[in-house]
Amino acid sequence: MTSGIQGMQGIAKKWSIGIDLGGTKINGARVDETGTIIESKKVKTNIKSGPKGIIHQINELVDQLCAGKEDAPLGVGVGVAGLVSETGGFIYFAPNLQWDDVPFEDMLEENMPHDAFVLNDVRAAAYAEWQVGAGRHFNDLVCVFIGTGIGGCVISDGKLIAGANNSFGELGHMTLDIDGPPCHCKNTGCFEALASGWAIEREARTGAAANAESAHLLLQQVDGHLDQITGKMVIQAANGGDPFSLAIIDRVQLSIVGGLTSVVNGFNPAKIILGGGIMEGLQKRIPSIEEQVKERALDIAGETVKITGASLQNNAGVIGAALFAMKKFNETIL
Repeated sequence: MTSGIQGMQGIAKKWSIGIDLGGTKINGARVDETGTIIESKKVKTNIKSGPKGIIHQINELVDQLCAGKEDAPLGVGVGVAGLVSETGGFIYFAPNLQWDDVPFEDMLEENMPHDAFVLNDVRAAAYAEWQVGAGRHFNDLVCVFIGTGIGGCVISDGKLIAGANNSFGELGHMTLDIDGPPCHCKNTGCFEALASGWAIEREARTGAAANAESAHLLLQQVDGHLDQITGKMVIQAANGGDPFSLAIIDRVQLSIVGGLTSVVNGFNPAKIILGGGIMEGLQKRIPSIEEQVKERALDIAGETVKITGASLQNNAGVIGAALFAMKKFNETIL
C-alpha cells in the first residue's frame, strides 16, 4: 500500500475511484462516500495487450479522473469478472480477459501511486446495491445478476460471505435439472444453462433452426442468420407479444423461479435483488416471479422475502468497487 497515509489529508472530501473491468470495455468513475458518481470515463478493453497493457489503460483512466484535484483518492477499487482471491487481489481465472493466475492487485500497486483493491465484479455490484442501492438497510439479502451468465452474492447477518476459498455465491451453477443442457462449466442443468443470456440464445437459435416459420419475426431481424440472434432480441420480441419468443421467456421465468426458490430455502434472505442485462428486460415480470417463488418456497422462508429489481443498473460495478476501496482504506487506518 502506498498512498493510504499520504491521502489522509483528503479524507474530509472522501472520494475514491471505481473501475469495472470487462472484456469489452473498462468503466471508471470518481465516487463520493454516498455512492454518487461525480465523474466517469470509459475505454475499450485492449485484451491483446495482456495484464500490463490493461493496467496502463486503467492508469490512464485514473489519471484523468484525478486531474486537477487537490486531494488524492482514498483508493482505487477494481471489479473483475473472474475468480479472485479473498485477500491480495490474485486472479485465478478471468475468462473474458483470457487470464490465468495473475497477481493483479500487486501489479496495479507497482504501477500506480494509489492503494488498489481488486474484487470480483459481481461482488462489487452487490456491495453497491447493499450499501446505497435496493438492498440498503437489509442485513440478509441475496443479489442475483442475470446477464450473459448468472452471478450471485450473499450477505448474511450484515457480512458479505466469501466461503472457504472466496467462491461463495456461484448461484449460476446450482443444479436445477441434472439431465438438463450442458453448462459452460463441467456440469449439466445449471441455473445459468437454463436462464442466462447465452441459454436464451441457444434455445432461440435451436428452435428457429427446427421451425423457421414460427420464429419468422426473429429471423427477419437478423436476415436469417441464426448466430446473430441474441438474448435481448428474444426478450424484446417476447415483450412485444411474439409467440415463439414468449414461449422461451416463459420457460426462462420458470427456471428463474426454480433457482430463486432454492435460494430462499437455502439462505432465508429478507430480500433478493435481481439485476443484470437480461433482468433489465424482464422488470415487469418481477412481481410474478416473486409470487411464484412465495408459492413454491418453504412457508417460513417465503412469507417474508421481498424480490425487487436492482436500482443502480450499469453503474453498480464502479460504485461498488469505489465504496469497497473506501472500506478497505478505513480498515488500514483503524
